[in-house]
Amino acid sequence: RISDDRKQIWLEGWRQLPANHLPGFEDFRMKAEDSPYTRHTLHDRAVRKYNGRERGPSPLDQLYLDSNAPAQEGVWVDVSLWYEERCLAKLSLYHYEYARPLDNIALSVVQLYANQAAAAFHRVKLSMQSHRSAQQLQALQYISGEILKLARADLDQMLHAVLTAATASYGLGLNRAMLFLIDGT
Repeated sequence: RISDDRKQIWLEGWRQLPANHLPGFEDFRMKAEDSPYTRHTLHDRAVRKYNGRERGPSPLDQLYLDSNAPAQEGVWVDVSLWYEERCLAKLSLYHYEYARPLDNIALSVVQLYANQAAAAFHRVKLSMQSHRSAQQLQALQYISGEILKLARADLDQMLHAVLTAATASYGLGLNRAMLFLIDGT
């Protein structure tokens, strides 16, 4: 997972297969600029093939040392997942039991896979955002109906409902609301 604080790009370990191959990965964070491999991959926006640590050490090396896991030796690839002008993630692939040659056809397949994965990632994020927006709209429609019912019966109750809606988790989800009435209303 990549977070972009507009000043620098941070990478966070999310998941690995096989599970728990590298203890500590899921809690791992690094700046993109701290890894010569990540810098190169993100800059070029293409699959990059590496042989061992040919560009120097990586921030991940300490995790390998701490766990006695086999280090990234032999040929491995990094590919960044881009959607439009935004990098969504970076994927590292290698075979830790033996060196496997990767030809240009294999690298093209990895790039096609990365393109498809980035598009799917983007669609899921959009779907999640639209689902959340739909939930909020539904809650606001319900609240509006309730406020109109209360307004006919009791102004104080209706105004209390307005404040409650602003601070309820099913509504706007804010934690403080103050209502000021204009003099003469």
